[in-house]
Amino acid sequence: MLEKARQVISDEVKAEVVRLTHEGYSKASIARHFNIHVNSVYRFVHASNLVEVGHVE
Repeated sequence: MLEKARQVISDEVKAEVVRLTHEGYSKASIARHFNIHVNSVYRFVHASNLVEVGHVE
C-alpha cells in the first residue's frame, strides 16, 4: 500500500500562520503563501486556541 506523504511543518511556521490569521489574513491566502493545505491552517489555529484557553498544556 502507498503511504501518504506527510509534510513536516516547523513550530515557527505554525506560529506565523496563527499570527497572520489573528491579523485578519484569510486562511486560504495563508495556505497559498506557505504552500500548505488550508486544513492545516485550521488545525494550527484550533490547536493554538485550545492552548490559549487552557485546555491543553
